[in-house]
Amino acid sequence: MRRAPALLVAAAAAAYAVITVTYALSVPVGSSADELAHLNYARLISDHAALPGATVTERQQPPLYYLAGAALLRLGAAPVALRFLSIVLGVLALACVALTVRRLVPSRPWLAAGTGAALALLPGFQFVSASITDDSLATLAGALLLLVSTHVAFAPAPTRRLLLAVGGSIALGLLAKETDLPVIIVLAAVVVWRWRHLFAPADLLPVTAPIVVIAGWWYARNLVSFHRPLPPLTPIGVPPHKLRTVAELRAFLTQSLHGLFSPERYQGSPVVLPPAGRLLLAAFAVVVAGLVVAGMVLAARSWARWEASRRVAVSAYALAALGAGVFSIGNALLVVFQPQGRYLLVAVAGPLLALVWAIVRLARARATMVAVSSLCAAAAMTLSIMGLTTAIVAG
Repeated sequence: MRRAPALLVAAAAAAYAVITVTYALSVPVGSSADELAHLNYARLISDHAALPGATVTERQQPPLYYLAGAALLRLGAAPVALRFLSIVLGVLALACVALTVRRLVPSRPWLAAGTGAALALLPGFQFVSASITDDSLATLAGALLLLVSTHVAFAPAPTRRLLLAVGGSIALGLLAKETDLPVIIVLAAVVVWRWRHLFAPADLLPVTAPIVVIAGWWYARNLVSFHRPLPPLTPIGVPPHKLRTVAELRAFLTQSLHGLFSPERYQGSPVVLPPAGRLLLAAFAVVVAGLVVAGMVLAARSWARWEASRRVAVSAYALAALGAGVFSIGNALLVVFQPQGRYLLVAVAGPLLALVWAIVRLARARATMVAVSSLCAAAAMTLSIMGLTTAIVAG
């Protein structure tokens, strides 16, 4: 049984590889949400060694993903290579999520394996990881930030290595995408709270140095080019449509939810599945939401029995997920109506852990746990296959 958790992760990773590679090779480049704009950003760097100016779409995006993509293009790679870059980033995100749960509860390897497998089988994550998009890097950065947050929560005192990890992960998040900002804030809060009596002024250097060295140039460039730390968001429509009514809020939540379970078109709206797929998506979403809520309730019941370090880590997961949701809705209210479930992937570790925790606790018999897990996995894979075939036909 010692190898069973590893085999579970391997099987889920194999399913992830089949779906993502098939999508990358079968769906024309440009079919995913904003994919051509992301590709053109990388091409601009590759062809002209320049970052986007005031008139270029996606100019507001931090450049790290595009720098990596530009390097591939300079080496003569085809545009589809950037999709495979996203697939690799997705694998690294899976590893970070599994390692996070393993650090949280090292005595329960099934929780780590189950959470990693749940992410690997999440259709929305698969399709993001098979597309040319900086959301793949943002998901990895968010997973890394929560992994570092967990290590900080369990560290009795700051060490040079961990302080450098804090600074490095924050720098990665700053250069990945603005959707990582809530998770960056959570990591900073964990550092301040956990080491509030131990943090010395000298500890600031190993935290701030990686941030300044790795990410500082981006903000300096923006100040010179745009006279502000961040480039302005490229307008989408004149004026940009913003979330204003209850009906729009319902549409926003529905489309964001669908984005977690199906691929998205170039314009950003979810691909319309066949009728059977839509029914399955609705039913599966209800089951997933119910299990996540059940996991949260079970965690609340166990709260008093947990050590302080575990409570800090779990609080970080919850706050990161809440922050990602608030960021997404706030963006729709203040900037542009853009219901995209992939924005929530930066903090997906906590909800998926709650889901797996609920299955483990509620299914008292091992056979029941295996049956429920298998049904969830089958539903997720069915949605992935339906989404994949629909995207191929539409492309």
